[in-house]
Amino acid sequence: MKINRLFYTALIEPLLTSPKQTLTNMIVRKGYTDVLEIGCGTGRQSIMLAKSGINVTCADISDSMFPENYSFEEKAVKEKAGKLNFIKADGRSLPFASGSFDAAVISLALHEMEPEYRIPILEEMLRLLKNKGLLYVMDYNINLETKKTFAMYTIKFIEWLAGKRHNGNFKHFIFNGGVPALAGELKLTVKMKIPIFSGSGAIFVLSKPGSTV
Repeated sequence: MKINRLFYTALIEPLLTSPKQTLTNMIVRKGYTDVLEIGCGTGRQSIMLAKSGINVTCADISDSMFPENYSFEEKAVKEKAGKLNFIKADGRSLPFASGSFDAAVISLALHEMEPEYRIPILEEMLRLLKNKGLLYVMDYNINLETKKTFAMYTIKFIEWLAGKRHNGNFKHFIFNGGVPALAGELKLTVKMKIPIFSGSGAIFVLSKPGSTV
């Protein structure tokens, strides 16, 4: 497991810095106080949000990727940093009251999950959102219209490298319509879609059914 974390931190995370910073900036501009991230993995996205002054609760079914000791080193950062709380938990059932968070984030995690986990996890995130809270989903967005770019082939290679099961979940996610299909099933409104990875991915901003946000 330690090797997995080192592999992701050294080789994968640098490729994700730009889109994760874009997502951080979007959330910071909204002025949120309390944010939830499910499927946080290495914790990089949550740490970026917390360093920006937001209180972040991040959850993952495994703690093998999350750093054992995280700290905000610079004094200026410490003074403005929000609280960061990691919990090891199944994202389908979290120990928080409904409406606890201003926003909920899931970053590059849906595609790697077992298909039957995706809707329950999104439903749990929606439960935990305040009435006017927004759901931020960053993931791959590959379909027949997606341009064949170096980024797309790199994504497919990385997913293949991750192993048969992981790659199978990725293919199921893509072939079944990805985030737009999941949003449609839950009757969520796509408020915004920001392309990333040269168009092979996107940050989707989703609102609850009937929301006026």
